[in-house]
This record gives sequence, structure tokens and C-alpha cells, in this order.
Amino acid sequence: MMPQHFHPNSQLFFHVLQGGGTFISDGKETEIKEGNIIHVLGTEKIGFVNANEETTIFVIRCLIEE
Repeated sequence: MMPQHFHPNSQLFFHVLQGGGTFISDGKETEIKEGNIIHVLGTEKIGFVNANEETTIFVIRCLIEE
């Protein structure tokens, strides 16, 4: 589980390499799986809940806005 939180002044790109679950952005739940790429703004409150006991691995790329 990744508790809901913000990343001000940024944009985030989540690339799911393994596993999946429920990605939460501003209260909206989206089921994600291996191969998905999710883009969110730093002003969005985000979180994640694993779908099962399988490990979920993300690569997170963060673009810092000036």
C-alpha cells in the first residue's frame, strides 16, 4: 500500500513493470497492471493498493516544474 499523498510542483509518470492493483488519484480508482503507464500532476492526491500478494514494481519518473 502507498498512502495517499501529493508531489507539489511536479509531474509523475508511473510505469508498472510487474504486478498491479488499484491506483488512486484524487479519489478516482483505476485498476492498473504490468505494462501500464500512468501520468499524474503533483497537485493530484495519489495512492496505490496492491491487488494481491504478488509484488508490484514501478519505475517512477518525476519531472520537477520550476
